[in-house]
Amino acid sequence: MVAIGWRVDYPTQFDTGGDLYLSIPHAPPFLLAPIPPPSKLQPMDLNTINLKRFHLHYFSYLFLIFILSLPLTAGLVEDGYRVIFYFGGAMSFAIQMAILQLRFLPRKIPALAESGFPVFTVFLSFFLNLGILTALQVLKYPFEATSGFLIAYFVHLLFLVFASYFSGK
Repeated sequence: MVAIGWRVDYPTQFDTGGDLYLSIPHAPPFLLAPIPPPSKLQPMDLNTINLKRFHLHYFSYLFLIFILSLPLTAGLVEDGYRVIFYFGGAMSFAIQMAILQLRFLPRKIPALAESGFPVFTVFLSFFLNLGILTALQVLKYPFEATSGFLIAYFVHLLFLVFASYFSGK
């Protein structure tokens, strides 16, 4: 039995050498106790994210990834194609950030959240990324541009996983 804002606690029985008795014999059959406040872990809500802090962490992460990628690309990507690799990565990060900003748009226009706009942006993201990868192949861009695009896409998703984990949401 639960009342709104209160938890119902029934008296407990203790075993004391074979005798069972109620903890408070003259108490009513149940006691009302306040429900403890909910924990800090709540589902992620795009309306509660601090955008300045999010952007600071995102661009710090991008800078760190860029610094860490320099020695890796020196050994794995040919010298003439390293700029093309980073061009593909920069294009991917720009697109992912633009789509992410669209996800934040219902903060400014709340009616969008009720119209299925967040679900639309998921499909938009998928088909936009697929279309760009297809265009890179059809236009015969070097493989380095496509690989830079894909690696940057997965690094972006990895950031979102880290952000979700460390924010506790």
